[in-house]
Amino acid sequence: MRILAATNRDLKKEVEAGRFREDLYYRLNVVSLTVPPLRDRVQDIPLLAQHFLTRFAEKNRKRIKGFTPAAMDQLLRCPWPGNVRELENAVERAVILSVGEYVTERELPLAGLRDTAAGHAAPSPGLAGTVGPSDLAGLAGMPLDDVEREVILATLRDTGGNKSEAARVLGITRATLHKKLKKYGEE
Repeated sequence: MRILAATNRDLKKEVEAGRFREDLYYRLNVVSLTVPPLRDRVQDIPLLAQHFLTRFAEKNRKRIKGFTPAAMDQLLRCPWPGNVRELENAVERAVILSVGEYVTERELPLAGLRDTAAGHAAPSPGLAGTVGPSDLAGLAGMPLDDVEREVILATLRDTGGNKSEAARVLGITRATLHKKLKKYGEE
């Protein structure tokens, strides 16, 4: 039997401090790999972000090709305290919120990095006419299913309830929209 385990702590120091069992440490520590945090591997961010984007675009049946240069710049400037999982969640949220072929900086939930020198976020053509800043303000910290539901409902409002048009704007099929509405009890 093989056990693969990961931690963000230095287990050798934890053993020395008496917070981790020494016998367990030596049983588990056959091969030790140290992976630096994402903030120290900035060159990996574009590849990881594109991988996550492709995966979540397929999962959500969206036709998203990539990131705008401004969005990628924002990803590269983020310190990623939550490491790769935080990047993965940020990309998933951006895919759900994105209505165009490219994720813009507006869809990325990176607090403090969206502000321009004037202190306001730049407008996003991908969200224009669909979900405005006032709609997005209340989405921070919400579970992704709730965010998706809110984006779908906002798009339906903006299209006057026209499901075909809403599906087109969202980049999904009408059948997918119907399934999602049914999932959220809105059908």
